[in-house]
Amino acid sequence: MGGVHFIIQADTVSRPRRRAVNCHIVAAAKRRGLTQVLAGMSYIEADPVLEKWGLENGVPWTRQYRDEEVRSAEIVLSGGVQAQLWLEPIAGSTSFAVCAWDRNRNHFREVAELAALSATLTRALAVLRTWTPHANAC
Repeated sequence: MGGVHFIIQADTVSRPRRRAVNCHIVAAAKRRGLTQVLAGMSYIEADPVLEKWGLENGVPWTRQYRDEEVRSAEIVLSGGVQAQLWLEPIAGSTSFAVCAWDRNRNHFREVAELAALSATLTRALAVLRTWTPHANAC
């Protein structure tokens, strides 16, 4: 079977056009039985881990933002620092990227398999808690 490769530079294609292209890619993948390969893990697989971890750590997850399915959480750190924690499914794998930022210069990103997701979220939260207010923050 020949390989099919798609490369889309996201910042040069409008969101509606990307959606249309993505719909065609997914439809072609479904016809070939490749949906899981293209899409990677879905949030559904991660939800039980996120719900349990969120309850244990007092972190409520947002599931929808501007008509897009997301898994993200807003966190207020010491000194009033606003941070965001979110999950990104990794296409073509069974992993997720756990990401965070303080809306300024601090960033965190670590890729984890589903079995290690809770531990990775805990590490991300520990890193977030080390971030302090910035002298030049608004």
